[in-house]
Amino acid sequence: MTSAKQLSRQQLEHAFQVFNQVSGQLTESYIQLQARIGELNLELAAARSERMRRLGEKERYAHRFAQLLDALPAAVVVLDENDRVEQFNPAANRLFDTIKLGDAWREIAAKSIVNDQQHDELTLGTGAVVSFTEQTLAPDPGRILLLLDMTETRQLQARAERQQRLGAMGQMAAQLAHQIRTPLSSALLYTTHLSRTDLSAAQREK
Repeated sequence: MTSAKQLSRQQLEHAFQVFNQVSGQLTESYIQLQARIGELNLELAAARSERMRRLGEKERYAHRFAQLLDALPAAVVVLDENDRVEQFNPAANRLFDTIKLGDAWREIAAKSIVNDQQHDELTLGTGAVVSFTEQTLAPDPGRILLLLDMTETRQLQARAERQQRLGAMGQMAAQLAHQIRTPLSSALLYTTHLSRTDLSAAQREK
């Protein structure tokens, strides 16, 4: 009986020691877990802050890009991978007054462009002459179109060429007049010489 009681007491003491040991391990694990959670929260907060900073930078860049597009005198049209209008600036709206987001570029070109014989120059139905360049958006899909209204420049060039031709014609006329004037002057001088009454027949023959 006494032996059984001692065994039970020893078992209880051992069980209590095991419980205390496990409790200590659990407490230590909980403390480590809490510390790790704190570290993860700090890392998450830092990552969120960095992501917000980058997002803010992207928004600022996007805003600056939009302002730059609006200020450009050239028409800019951004097309997606399906060749549909994704973005355009006011200059593009002035060239293509019916352009809208989502429009197919092929349809816009069919309605607005009357002459595309030259790869880098287009003539629109309004009579405007525009230079045309395009660039892919690689590695992203899509492309960007740049169209610059050259109508006034072409008119100035035509006017300068016309003035140059007129100047050349004037120069030719002056040279021709000089060539005609020289023998006429000689003939007039000779006629005047012959008409003098104070000259003898021998002098007139000279």
